[in-house]
Amino acid sequence: MANLGSRWRSSPIFILTSVAVGMISNMFLYGFMVPILPYILEERVKINPSNTSTVTILLLAQNALISTVCTPTIGLIHHLVPSKRVFLIVSLLITLLSSGCMAASRSVYGIMVGRFLQALADSCMKSTGFSTVAEHSTTFPPGSLMRLLNMAVSTGTSAGPMMSGLLLQKYGYWTAWSSVFLLLFIDLVFRLLVDGKSAYYNGPTAADVKTEEVKSDDEETPLLAAPSVQSVPDTASRYQCYLILRQRPFLAVLVHHALIAILLASFDAALPLHVRQTFAWGSAATGLLFSALQTPSIFLTPLFDWLGEKKRKKSEAAPSPTLLGFLLLAPCFALLGLPGHPAFPSLGSETLLGQALYIVSVVLVGVLISSLAGTAAAQTTSTVKTMEGMLGKTATAHALSMVAMSSSLGMVLGPIVSGILMEKLGYLAMNCFWVFLIIITIMIRIIYSYYNDYILI
Repeated sequence: MANLGSRWRSSPIFILTSVAVGMISNMFLYGFMVPILPYILEERVKINPSNTSTVTILLLAQNALISTVCTPTIGLIHHLVPSKRVFLIVSLLITLLSSGCMAASRSVYGIMVGRFLQALADSCMKSTGFSTVAEHSTTFPPGSLMRLLNMAVSTGTSAGPMMSGLLLQKYGYWTAWSSVFLLLFIDLVFRLLVDGKSAYYNGPTAADVKTEEVKSDDEETPLLAAPSVQSVPDTASRYQCYLILRQRPFLAVLVHHALIAILLASFDAALPLHVRQTFAWGSAATGLLFSALQTPSIFLTPLFDWLGEKKRKKSEAAPSPTLLGFLLLAPCFALLGLPGHPAFPSLGSETLLGQALYIVSVVLVGVLISSLAGTAAAQTTSTVKTMEGMLGKTATAHALSMVAMSSSLGMVLGPIVSGILMEKLGYLAMNCFWVFLIIITIMIRIIYSYYNDYILI
């Protein structure tokens, strides 16, 4: 009975599915907190509503900052732990503890402790997910694996805010939290079902080591092995991170991911408070807006990832979809700041035109950012594949971890910058700043492509 179903439980497809479910649950919890955070702070913690914006910014930035700092260390521990299955289960238990802490807490410090634990668990899950992609990159195309992870992240990010906002407004606080614990229970079932004797989760067995020793002692083994391409990465393993960062296309990948994260994270801090103050919309409307912002990424990110990969293989001299996406994104952010602003009375917060324009602008931003995330994923896959040929398979995990860190850094900067600009200068000025940042990015990409003879997707 112990080996019942061990074949499919140790199959690469089931292992990747369990990782995808883990990604969904982690991102679901992250997105879940965004629409209901003002409610928790004002109704349960009882802070002054004038301080809601500041505390929200601190809590959102704290989560991303801890994830950025802890990801390299946790990645190192992840490679040292012999049983990856135990590592996954412990990270899920930390997630359960963090969820209970945030749900039951009636103080800002309790919420901060919960967010800290959530960030640790998120770093554990990302390290496992990226190493799984690297491990199975020879079994499945790397581009397909990245699309799987992106779809999992997008599904969790879009479902979390929608469920929390709707359930909170319709059925109450604890009913909303029950959706989190239900999803974590499903995640736990998947992680427990993964075969603990899988070679990936436990590393080489004693028999494998013995076999290798026999092979190494074979008299027919030449004393001086012929040099191969795969032996080069071992000599450069100490400097892999340095060598990876020297690749100019990869630096462009990091900037691309960081900018997308900054723009998306700015909505986490600004949108809930803005729509409540300007349009008097509740948590349900806020959750639906976040869903409209994130849902396109489930379909468009994999699609543009695939199109970008095809474009690179054919070396087509077609217009860059990334450049076109940024050009269209700039006016959409400008339109976001117009509804409800006193300078535009025809787009007032109580007018149907103003409300419709804001909703349409949010949807368009979601569509364009999802497309840009897809081209970023395609560029990441192509660049990582090139580096893998030069630096070895371990470079894949290191490079993907750096991409995750750049996104986490963007998630730190996004809430802080948007919160400060919105509080000091207003919502319209904040969006004008994002337009300025997008224009600077467009100019840098054009100059980079021209002088380096390298076409960015």
